[in-house]
Formats: sequence, C-alpha cells, structure tokens
Amino acid sequence: MVNLPNAMPDEFFGTGRYPATRAWLSRYDEAIGKAKYSAPQIGELEGPAAVEKVLSSPFQDEDLGVSSDPLALKKGEVVSTWPIHTGYNHKDSGKLVKLTSNEVVIATMSQQGGKEVRIHHPRWNYTIASTGEKATG
Repeated sequence: MVNLPNAMPDEFFGTGRYPATRAWLSRYDEAIGKAKYSAPQIGELEGPAAVEKVLSSPFQDEDLGVSSDPLALKKGEVVSTWPIHTGYNHKDSGKLVKLTSNEVVIATMSQQGGKEVRIHHPRWNYTIASTGEKATG
C-alpha cells in the first residue's frame, strides 16, 4: 500500500508519526530494488521448448505417500480430481501418488513423449474420486 498513490496519507501514516516504520520501509524498498537489479534474468519459453523443459525436469517432491484419510484411497489407485467451482467439467485422472490433508498429487502420462507428469491440486474446493480402474505400470 505504501507505493499506491494516496493510500497512506502523510497526516495519518507519515514519517513524523511513524519514523522507524518509514525508515524500515525505505530500507526494504532499497533492498528490493538491488535484488531486482542483481537477480538473473529469466527467459521465456514457448511451445515445444516449454514442453521439453517440463518433461525433462526432475520431480521436486520424492517423499510421496498417502496419509490416513476419510476417503480411504490407496497409493497407486486410479482417481479423478476436479474443482467444485469453475472448471468442474474438466477432470484430471491418474494414479494417486500423494494424498495429505492439504494436497492431492496424481501421476499421468504426457501426450508428447510418454513421460510421467504429476498434477498437484489442493484439497480445498476439489473433489477426488476413485475411477474403479486398476493402475498400470
């Protein structure tokens, strides 16, 4: 809010009233500016290059498991997930690889290259259901 015009009028939030806070905000802005300047530049990827980057990247979360859950789903079971709000007509399906109170992760095969891709969804506002199919592979 500090950088929004007129969001913090000086008569209420100025240096005279909050000198230490304003000094800290000034140091913070300076540090952010230096970090932006010294940070490596990030390139953009499109199309086939983006697909190749995703498919050749390692998985970050290797400690996968299915916690005790009221849904009684098992690791390796084929499930479908979908949001309960916008987009509920599209369902992602795959082998269940992680289920916690915060997250569900399913593994499916990419259309290009036939490599495993993991799809992460939050538990909040998502439905998870067994498809009744047996996992292969």
